[in-house]
Amino acid sequence: MKKSNKIKLQFIIKSFHWNPDIREKVTEELCSYEERWAERILRRMTYDLNWIVKINAVELLGTGQELKSLRRLKKLTNSKDELIRTYAYVSLIDVVMNRAHDSEIEGMLYWLKRRYRRENSDLVKLFVVPALYGYGYEEAFIEFQKLVNRNLKMENIYKNDYTWRMIHALEYMSNDTNHRQIEEELRKIKPFLSNVQKNYIETEWNKDI
Repeated sequence: MKKSNKIKLQFIIKSFHWNPDIREKVTEELCSYEERWAERILRRMTYDLNWIVKINAVELLGTGQELKSLRRLKKLTNSKDELIRTYAYVSLIDVVMNRAHDSEIEGMLYWLKRRYRRENSDLVKLFVVPALYGYGYEEAFIEFQKLVNRNLKMENIYKNDYTWRMIHALEYMSNDTNHRQIEEELRKIKPFLSNVQKNYIETEWNKDI
């Protein structure tokens, strides 16, 4: 048996292991193999009954390129589970960009705009918008600002505190050309931050606040 086939067989067997910790590790290891068989195993694991294994598989399927992966992720954006839906959106964007077909990118953006209007979760939106910005869609930053403004209202922040997500999104979007915009958003959220969050920004991110 060829070495590649042996590795593939080992992953297939472990992906059905009774222990979810083993299956979770499989999803993480599959990402280092840029092979179609690895993507197919990962896609099948998005059906896993264990929530952690499933969400890992959904998130990591964003490394894929196959049309079947795109379709599976698109279907998962209908999930009632907020986090699965979140990672499905982000991974869907990644797969479309990995495939690099102009017509698919245009179609995905059109579809995403329509779905975005129907999406009720601001947490989902706080993941989707930075993902689009990371691929060069600068208009996404304006939408991010709207989300920040809406979610910093006192009646909203006591119900759902998304300040950690805002910090990580700003850190992800930060680049050499948008220092002023990033700092303006940080100033907005500063009054709502804990000392732990401020310390993270100053020490881990190296930003003055």
